[in-house]
Amino acid sequence: MVKWNDSEVLGHLRTRTPDWEGRLSYKGPPSGTFSMTHNFKERYFKLYGNILVCFKADKDECTHTLIMENYTVKVDDREIFTFSLNFDIPEGTEKHVFVAVSMRSMNQWVEALHTASYEKKRLELILLQIKIRSKTGEDPLAGTNFEYNPVYSLSRGDAAPPVTPKEKRKCNCSTNEIQ
Repeated sequence: MVKWNDSEVLGHLRTRTPDWEGRLSYKGPPSGTFSMTHNFKERYFKLYGNILVCFKADKDECTHTLIMENYTVKVDDREIFTFSLNFDIPEGTEKHVFVAVSMRSMNQWVEALHTASYEKKRLELILLQIKIRSKTGEDPLAGTNFEYNPVYSLSRGDAAPPVTPKEKRKCNCSTNEIQ
């Protein structure tokens, strides 16, 4: 379980431009004895990387934050622009339901939320690193603080070793010969 100081995190996030933001109607997961009376409320959301921050309609008071990990995004009803975030938790699934004002807004939110996961961003980084490495022969993270960090860099066995320009060889794919 991760703990943090909400005001400190929000203070830091407010200095950044959100990846996506907008007004949505929101209904959180049922909780407590009065869960049957839980209705949709208009909220303002800001997505910063893998953190979704929910504000009251006036955008000043944060009501809660969602860490975008171990979740799926699902379109529930295209006619009324409803989609949901379903988080995997030890007790089962926690469902957060949203209603957008239009099909376009719903699609934009679904796309933004789809790619918000830290794991998805990490995978994008590794795939880009592999592409750059295969084209240049050099690890783009070499010489940075990320070079030996196993979270961000390729282990030495994950891809071909760096190739210097002198060692580059051309492959004639039609005859499978290396020149």
